[in-house]
Amino acid sequence: MGSGRPEDAGHHVTSDCVFDSTQRMGDLYRIYLAAQRDGIDFNLAYIPSSFNVPLPQPFDTHYMSELFKVGYELAAKGYPWSKAPPGYTAANVAEAGGR
Repeated sequence: MGSGRPEDAGHHVTSDCVFDSTQRMGDLYRIYLAAQRDGIDFNLAYIPSSFNVPLPQPFDTHYMSELFKVGYELAAKGYPWSKAPPGYTAANVAEAGGR
């Protein structure tokens, strides 16, 4: 648990974000596998890894504007839906405990 000091907040946010990111990918794999199992078409839109604007602090308006711009431009061009989660392989799912 943090000390409550502002300088500790960055560490706490960073470690929470890593966990959340891992958890989100696991959730995404589970949703994908459920769709496959049930014969449902899977379509995913996401911001590509080429988006590299730094996030200096939470709710940074410049970052949010750039993020929106990328999403808008992708959608305006006719977004090419991804049919599987990014980086998906059967080995990824097996490691995460998926079936």
